[in-house]
Amino acid sequence: MKKTLLIICFLSIYSYVAQAQITLDFNDLAVPVKTFDFRKDTAVDPSITPGNPGPNQTWNFMALHSTLDTMTIDVVNSNTIPTGGMFAGSNIATIYDSALIMYFFNSSPLGLVLHGTIYDFFKTGDSIMVELSIPDTALALPGSYGDSATRYSFGDTKSHCNITYDTMGYQVPVDSLRIRHAQVKTSVNDAWGTMMLPGSPNFDVIRQKDYATSQDSIWGHTSFPGFAGWHFLYIRYDTVLTYTWWPKNLGIHAVKFVMGSPTAVVNAEFVYDIDNSISENELSSSTIYPNPASDYITISNTAKYKEVVIFDVLGNEISRHTIGNKDLVRISVENLPNGLYFFNAINGNTKSSGKFVVKH
Repeated sequence: MKKTLLIICFLSIYSYVAQAQITLDFNDLAVPVKTFDFRKDTAVDPSITPGNPGPNQTWNFMALHSTLDTMTIDVVNSNTIPTGGMFAGSNIATIYDSALIMYFFNSSPLGLVLHGTIYDFFKTGDSIMVELSIPDTALALPGSYGDSATRYSFGDTKSHCNITYDTMGYQVPVDSLRIRHAQVKTSVNDAWGTMMLPGSPNFDVIRQKDYATSQDSIWGHTSFPGFAGWHFLYIRYDTVLTYTWWPKNLGIHAVKFVMGSPTAVVNAEFVYDIDNSISENELSSSTIYPNPASDYITISNTAKYKEVVIFDVLGNEISRHTIGNKDLVRISVENLPNGLYFFNAINGNTKSSGKFVVKH
């Protein structure tokens, strides 16, 4: 009788664990075009740590600061932005704070794979591109507790820039950079459980622990007399430990910790106010005309959008227009330089995007 009860108890516990364990698949990643509201805590309370590995964990991160640094992460189809064509393997782009930095991924049932980044590193308006010829797997799918792998990624890219470099007492203008990036990363799904965050509901999550070592070599090109050609600028070695919590049914990570030591969190970015995240649609070309335009554009406003915001290709806001309940919205572009532009049409929590060309 005792043996029978022990067997029943064991089977009950095993059944509970088997049912409760979390597995991530493509349905948890494949989100519609959307803007996520995030927060970044750069003064993390020392009491907040990644916690222990293992199954059925509970992470209470309610003490994370949600007012220090706000940011948005836009998830878009990469073929809807002009720079997306630079990364042939990508189909998704995540844009941090209106193009301060852009990541280009391939999202598929096999996972989320990074093909490159574009970043205005020097804050000059020149975006520095790093394309990975050997991409970096950000999340392997299907993802289960205990999965682990060590992977290598590599890229060697040239980008235009407009900076100066101090050498031999001269301020030498640099017109191009060559960046060679190599990384070895070990990823382990070392825990699963439930997470609590400020401003969001509880999430069922898998925690991914990444330990990455990288080397970045950078060359600069100049046409400055006496220095013309490519010159080695510097080399940087880096080692980074991160923890990322991937939730079910959200489409993006819920939390990411960058560690200064195994238990000290340097900064934490986390999703905030899920109900306020904005779903987006891509407007058809028939919604905006003429395209190309020289004097003005007209936007069909049958969806009764309240505001239109125009951006350049780097994500800089050019203009903002309140449009009320007009069925047709006419916006002057006569003072805009020739080029490609994007716009968001917004009504509450709904946002649609489009693009147009100015050609005088």
